[in-house]
Amino acid sequence: MIKLFFIHLFDFFLLDALYLLLFYSKWKRKGKAVFSRRTAFFVYITLVLHLTLMPFRIPVPQWGDRDFLKTVNLTPFADIAEGADFAWGGTLLNVAMLMPFGWLLAAERTGKPDIPFGKEPERKWKGGFIKTILWSALFSLSIELTQLLYVWADSTSSRRCDITDFITNTAGGALGYIAWKIVCRISDFCKKGRHHV
Repeated sequence: MIKLFFIHLFDFFLLDALYLLLFYSKWKRKGKAVFSRRTAFFVYITLVLHLTLMPFRIPVPQWGDRDFLKTVNLTPFADIAEGADFAWGGTLLNVAMLMPFGWLLAAERTGKPDIPFGKEPERKWKGGFIKTILWSALFSLSIELTQLLYVWADSTSSRRCDITDFITNTAGGALGYIAWKIVCRISDFCKKGRHHV
């Protein structure tokens, strides 16, 4: 348990180093709004990686092994149909996990809302809802395929590639975008007269 804690700690250190070396100064120069929003996005991505992929590993495939493919679930919501424990809870958590992705992506692409990220000129984002779904699907798919590589490299890995996770994650991203739109329309975050996204 202690060993696992330090492995996770090392992973966080790597991500922190990546942030400081590649992004901190670059985003800082772009102003408070961009810096705050992108840093929030980076922290969020780090937390998602912690839940789904940490501890990081370099998967070395066992080329003669094809049994790892049997661990893939291609039946949507099979765990719910089978009455598995915490099936509904896991589904809802997967939706909730990517809702911030949809929200933050929309906020980044449009420069809205101003609060709490500071002032910044608004930008249009045509087809924002469809693009959010596509980006959410791509992000979720990258996680699922990486988990599959983990299993290919180590059959004892607890990670599993699951179509249900992909569907619910993508839905979460879409709901995050919708929530962002609602907040922009009914609150003071978005002033009257702004362009529609």
